[in-house]
Amino acid sequence: MATHGGGCSVWVVVKMIFIKYLPVICHQWRKAIAKGTLWPL
Repeated sequence: MATHGGGCSVWVVVKMIFIKYLPVICHQWRKAIAKGTLWPL
């Protein structure tokens, strides 16, 4: 993945946010699937 400028630091921040909120997103998805809808999508 080629990055130029401040792309690398942006990617690090995105990755940190992703890791932090992935469990929350997964939990919401599981609740939505249990209800039979993909609301978070």
